[in-house]
Amino acid sequence: MRVARYAIALAAAIHLAAPGALAAQDADYAPPADELAYANIIIDTMFPSDQREQMMVEVGANVARQAADGMMTGPLFQEPGLKAIMDRYIDALPETLRPLFAAHLPKLMEATAVAYTRKFSLEELREISAFAQTPSGKTYFSSVQSLLGDPVVAEANQAMFAAAAPVLQAEQARLRKEIEGYLKANPDALSRLDRASRQTKGK
Repeated sequence: MRVARYAIALAAAIHLAAPGALAAQDADYAPPADELAYANIIIDTMFPSDQREQMMVEVGANVARQAADGMMTGPLFQEPGLKAIMDRYIDALPETLRPLFAAHLPKLMEATAVAYTRKFSLEELREISAFAQTPSGKTYFSSVQSLLGDPVVAEANQAMFAAAAPVLQAEQARLRKEIEGYLKANPDALSRLDRASRQTKGK
């Protein structure tokens, strides 16, 4: 039971830890000020400051619903009561996460602008920002996120999530089995995890 518990926790956490670990490698990067200025013009066009929180909530709602519609299949979700519970959970999730979006948006916008300076040269950023300030550019950049809600895009995303569900389940099962095997073969590691768990609960 202890082995399975740790295997499940580690299998779930490993996918969340990787992006942060990769991002930390470039923590000392300082973007050139002129490049960052143009990048911020682009970001402000894509995500106007007075709209960006609602835009992120809507993106989250679209992705959550499309993922749920693609993955919530089979007998379990054919049970009306259970499906209703899941539907309520998915529908409420964006508003539940709104405070999180609001707290992290400034850093996210800053990081995205920095990412632009990595990807594009000064001249490219100048050209993109100039386009972003034209009527067509403003329409284009401000509508990119909303395209996730387009019915055709939603249908394609649902199909992708439906196809991904069995693949992810199989990979999680394989990963859990490998982790369980390691913990069974290394009881000292299991003991260290037990001690760490008790210390955490005691805090």
